[in-house]
Amino acid sequence: MTRIAVATDFSERSAVAVGRAVAIAEATGAELLFVHAVDDDRPVHMVAAATEQAREQLLREREAYGDRVRSLQEVVAGDTHRAILAAVTNGGADLLVMGDHRRSAIRDMFRDTTVERLARLVRIPLLLARLPAIRTYGRALIGIESDEANELISAVDLLGSAAPNSLTGLHAFDATAARMLASASVPEENIAAYRQDVMNNARSRLVATFDPAVRSRLRLRLEDADPVPALMKAAEEENCELTVVSTHARRGILRTILGSVSADLIRRGTTDVLVVPRTPG
Repeated sequence: MTRIAVATDFSERSAVAVGRAVAIAEATGAELLFVHAVDDDRPVHMVAAATEQAREQLLREREAYGDRVRSLQEVVAGDTHRAILAAVTNGGADLLVMGDHRRSAIRDMFRDTTVERLARLVRIPLLLARLPAIRTYGRALIGIESDEANELISAVDLLGSAAPNSLTGLHAFDATAARMLASASVPEENIAAYRQDVMNNARSRLVATFDPAVRSRLRLRLEDADPVPALMKAAEEENCELTVVSTHARRGILRTILGSVSADLIRRGTTDVLVVPRTPG
């Protein structure tokens, strides 16, 4: 990793993202690109004034970390997520770091957040930083749907010495027939045997996709549950600071309509979230 982009709106949430980006830049030797987007849907003179003010603010932030990392800055005007996307793409960044969004139950119900939109559009990993970077990551939870474990762990390794030293993989499987069997008064021991069989088959299928190095590093956990609640529960139980998921982690047509697992974690999660775009093919 040679360049890390951090998008900031100068809020406290963005300050957390900047702190994490600086920590990762120190751990990897990467250059840091500070990005701020100015809304251009207003008079030209107001856009110009806001742009100049943002440049001065970015310069102050860079100077605050000048003895720790190499950095540059970019102020872009336009629709926020598209302007940030252009800056990150044109700047050749290998990772985008952003702060948590301002949460609103009503607003979030009807429109995507800037982080969600960028997670779908960027072709590099996006790190949503919620937790202050007082230390490097200790434990990470890797959300695995099918065959993406190797890609996700490769993305984690990009963090260099800031990467977590303990990895737990979680696969949420769906033993749908167990509920039907229960409603048909099938004995509980038979239902338990069926659920165990589904879990064993899922484990074998997943492990077969792991590279040898991944098998030795990843402890695999399986849950018969919906992915998002399972990931949030496991992250708490495993004391994980980071959850890693793919942008294509969906389950069935309903999940495609309502949003991906990554989008749900961006909105509802409590850990940092590393969203990794899947490689086509």
